[in-house]
Amino acid sequence: MRSFNYLPYKPGTGQGGFRGDAERWPGGGCEGYMRRLVQELMPLVTATFNTATDPARVAFGGGSFAGVTALYAAMHYPHVFGAVLAESPSLWIAEGRFIGDLWAHRGALPERLFMGCGTKEYSATRDHVRDEIDALLLHYYKEAAHAVQEAGLRGPQRFYLQVEEDAGHHELAWSWRLTGALSFLLAPWWDE
Repeated sequence: MRSFNYLPYKPGTGQGGFRGDAERWPGGGCEGYMRRLVQELMPLVTATFNTATDPARVAFGGGSFAGVTALYAAMHYPHVFGAVLAESPSLWIAEGRFIGDLWAHRGALPERLFMGCGTKEYSATRDHVRDEIDALLLHYYKEAAHAVQEAGLRGPQRFYLQVEEDAGHHELAWSWRLTGALSFLLAPWWDE
């Protein structure tokens, strides 16, 4: 149910059908997932562990489908999460529809957003090379970056896109970028 919980709509197959395996996967439960997280889980964690509730001290992140969830949280929950990490978000879903959502966004955004990706998002995780799909995915990341910058996340203190040469869509690439991502996202926490 990962695709259902993490995506705002069904994933589809990607432009040109390169993800035919995802055609029947469910989607559309992202908002319900976020409501459960924010209204049920976070208050329980705060009550149990006395964690921060000030958005300036709360971060949220994810990779792949959960990277889409992170961008969704950036648009719909900036009053909860002041820092958002989106690693290799699956922007191919619904043939790139989420890019349109980013462009259409007119509301608030978090104070800081880090997005990471590789130049071989598709090919580095498959047994065959598809340069055209790698190029399409990289185009989506750059388009998403442009959209959030135009929506207000301008300047090196608010938004950072890290494009890693030859990196793929997997946890090893994400872990390689994590230290830099956290240094960027959490820098204001150390300055207080």
